[in-house]
Amino acid sequence: MKNPKHKLFVEKSVGAALSAIEIYNKPDFKYREETFSILMINAWELLLKARIIQENNGKLKSIYVFVNKTGIKGNTLKTKTPDLNRSKNPKTIGLPKCLGICEQAPINLDDAVKENIFLLMEIRDTAIHFQHSDKDASKSANSQNTDYSAYIAIIPGTCLAKLYERYGARLLEQNVRSFLQFTGKINKGIRDTIRNEPHMFLAFNNGIAATADHIELDEENRYIKKISSLQIVNGGQTTASMFFIEGGIGQTF
Repeated sequence: MKNPKHKLFVEKSVGAALSAIEIYNKPDFKYREETFSILMINAWELLLKARIIQENNGKLKSIYVFVNKTGIKGNTLKTKTPDLNRSKNPKTIGLPKCLGICEQAPINLDDAVKENIFLLMEIRDTAIHFQHSDKDASKSANSQNTDYSAYIAIIPGTCLAKLYERYGARLLEQNVRSFLQFTGKINKGIRDTIRNEPHMFLAFNNGIAATADHIELDEENRYIKKISSLQIVNGGQTTASMFFIEGGIGQTF
């Protein structure tokens, strides 16, 4: 039995996301940030197209771009036909259109997810058309909450290790597990990934969560410049493991 058509798009989406992560974990890779953002946008577009195809019983036409047919006399007809590219293949809808479809029933894509994808698109556009002065991508995320602001960012492992080197366990005072040494299976897994498969670290570890009393943004409210009273509330073991790895984590992260 053949795989459902939408699963082929899911597989391609996962492949694009893993490629983006692997490239970002290579600090010497030229055009790294730009390539990462392009591939992650591609991953999201493929994933949303997969969802649309799934909701339309596997019909690829659900993601086609349609135009009015042209009559023999050059007149425009009411009948629609797929718009073809230069290779005579049907054009498909772009990411903004995918988001517009997925935010409606029955898919009902969460507004926060949609806004965060738009933020990623903004990073992509900035990376392509303008030069990034920041080495690390960081943006304000849509938390849909008036009580606090939330931010997403990509931070090098070396930065986290240096933070732990400077502040130690004070960074983890609100983390109930703190650092449990390399005796547990989880910490050993973190250690082994850093030592043997550093390019897979971002794929195997789902990041950290931190709180702060104050965030200072740049003049355009686009990037985080300063954080006060930073506390890592989830991911303390990951942070400490990076610091305690024998021989350090070098330039890999």
